[in-house]
Amino acid sequence: SNLTPQDLLNLSLYSQLGIVFVAGILTSFTPCVYPLIPITLSIFGARSVKSKLSAFLLSISYVLGTSTTYTLLGLIAALTGSFFGSFLSNPWFSLAIGLVLIFFGLAGLDIIQLRFSKSIQSSANQAGGTGHLGAYVMGIVSGIIAAHAPVSYTHLRAHETK
Repeated sequence: SNLTPQDLLNLSLYSQLGIVFVAGILTSFTPCVYPLIPITLSIFGARSVKSKLSAFLLSISYVLGTSTTYTLLGLIAALTGSFFGSFLSNPWFSLAIGLVLIFFGLAGLDIIQLRFSKSIQSSANQAGGTGHLGAYVMGIVSGIIAAHAPVSYTHLRAHETK
């Protein structure tokens, strides 16, 4: 049978949290997560971790950073109403985003060379720092990088209902 949003709202808080938790795990298997695998491995592989507990706590810090990003983006989207939906449905905006992605794709293939100043490179290399705060900051940055996928999915779902 089909579940309605009202059916889900009538469930207990623990059931709702369980559903959200399982949905979060399932979304980690979507293709948009694959580009973040090398980033995540470089964050945790580059650090000398003393124990499994320390590695677990470091990963919790990273996940909390990512969660912070998604929570803030969700709150902004909820508080602004249909602003993001109407903004993302503008074909000129979609064209501009497409051109930026093509540009960075060509840069990733070394067809176009991007050169940054030494100060920008130095700042980027030190982003995040070390320890739990560094993992938290890198989680925020990774959340920003990966944030396009849920927004794009919401955008597609909005067009399906029209």
